[in-house]
Formats: sequence, structure tokens, C-alpha cells
Amino acid sequence: MDTSDATTRNALPSEPAAAFLALREAVLEHWSARVAAEVPAAARLGRPILDGTLPVLFDNIALALETGAPHSCAAVFALAEGRTGVAAFGPHEMVHELQIFREVLFSVAAARRLILAKQDAEIIGRSIEEAMRDAIRGYHAVDKEANDAFISTLSHDLRNPLHVASASAQLIQRKTSDENITNLAKRIHAKLAETDAMIQTLLDARASRG
Repeated sequence: MDTSDATTRNALPSEPAAAFLALREAVLEHWSARVAAEVPAAARLGRPILDGTLPVLFDNIALALETGAPHSCAAVFALAEGRTGVAAFGPHEMVHELQIFREVLFSVAAARRLILAKQDAEIIGRSIEEAMRDAIRGYHAVDKEANDAFISTLSHDLRNPLHVASASAQLIQRKTSDENITNLAKRIHAKLAETDAMIQTLLDARASRG
């Protein structure tokens, strides 16, 4: 028995996976054209939001057709969203791109007369649904990280001058005998303390949500 031939055969994709992979270029080309026409964020960015992610998803679906189970793209989606910048789009636009991908995929398969078994069609559908969940989870993870960094930077930039102003108000209280100025300095110090407490409350709330 020629074990090298057996090993080669085992390394090759299954028939459904191989047929699916043959659609890759056509599906991605049609998907990109439709996304450019239908997704506003893609038009603003000059490319689909998931342009670097869809090829990985396509290959993961081919792998799922071999193994019979969807494969997560969560890390890939988080990376793609981090590169693009979450302010440039919303999760609904990512989901829209994935919905277009599903429509284009089955449309191209039908046009190429690729007959998918019920089990294979279900695996493809579940893979895309899981990709949608991964995309939303990845989006919110990156969004939370960006918000936390923004709040941390903003609080630092605000609290430094607040502390300086508060110390100055206290110094004025000690240096003047004018009651009006002393009272004004006390009110300024109190308001600055309130503002600082509000910032700390915001930071504590963010930390508790983890």
C-alpha cells in the first residue's frame, strides 16, 4: 500500500469543501461590489469594513464543511475592527455586510450549479450566524477598550488642572484677610471638589462594569 498517496488524499479538502473553495474569488468579488453600493460606512471608508476578515471567514466555512462544526472568528473580527476604528461604523453595518455575504454566497453557488446538501447548507448558515455574533462581541470589546482609554485620558487631563486650581483656591484663603475673597475661594474650592468627585464616580462605575 502506498501510504504517501493515502496521506495526500487525507490532507486534501473534502468534496463539498473543495467545491465551496472554488467559489471564493467570485463570491468575494460580488460581495465587495454589493457592499460598496449598499453599506454607507463602506463608502465612507473606501472599502468594506470586513474586507480583511471575509477571506478568513470563507476559509473557516470551508473548514467547517470538513469538520461539521463552525469555527470562531472572534479574534479576527476584533483585530479588523481595531484597525478600522470603531467610530467609523456601527455593529449593524458589520451585520449588514455579513447578510450580504450570505446572500451572495448562495446566489453564486446556485449560478455555478453547486448543489449543497441540506447538512452543508445548515453548516454554512450556522457559520455565518456565529460570525455575526463574533463580530458584535468583537465590536463591543474594542469599543469598550477605546471608551475606557478615552475616559482614563480625559480624567487625567481634567484632574491635573482641577487639583492645581483647588490648591490655588486654598492658598488664596490662607493669604487674604478679605472676607469676600475668602468666601469666593471657598466656593471655588467646593465646586472643584464636586467636579473631581463626579470624575471619580464615573471611573468607579466603569471599573465596576469591568
